[in-house]
Amino acid sequence: MKKPVIIGFYGFSNSGKTTLITRLIKHFSEKGFNVATVKQTNKSYSIDTKDTDTWRHTEAGAKITCFQTAIETSFVIRNQLEIKEIIRKICKFDSFDLILVEGARDDFIQKIRLDETTPLRKQTLFTFNGDINNVTDIIEEELRKKVE
Repeated sequence: MKKPVIIGFYGFSNSGKTTLITRLIKHFSEKGFNVATVKQTNKSYSIDTKDTDTWRHTEAGAKITCFQTAIETSFVIRNQLEIKEIIRKICKFDSFDLILVEGARDDFIQKIRLDETTPLRKQTLFTFNGDINNVTDIIEEELRKKVE
């Protein structure tokens, strides 16, 4: 199994991270790449709502709860995982070319900063200046390296 290219994005709230990432997902998906994403936050937040059936399952002790509908399947793992473990689990679902991490903090991930006021993090490639072509060029170069 080939390893995906992993690129992170960070910046203060409303700096444009989600907008940029959704544009990148569309761009690379249209080019035929298999893209996955991870959204990281330092806030205490759960996508599972109190008193729903899935919430009751995890409250009863289930370590993983899966919710299947006619249009999607969602998994809730009721413990915090390190990003390396999240990436390993994502790679077991499918073979991904690219994983984009919104809110990336971990040192091993190459990152793009979205605003100049956010303190620099390790492995920062550059600060985004609004030109998406700078970002796509870097990602395309990383994808080419994986093929070689």
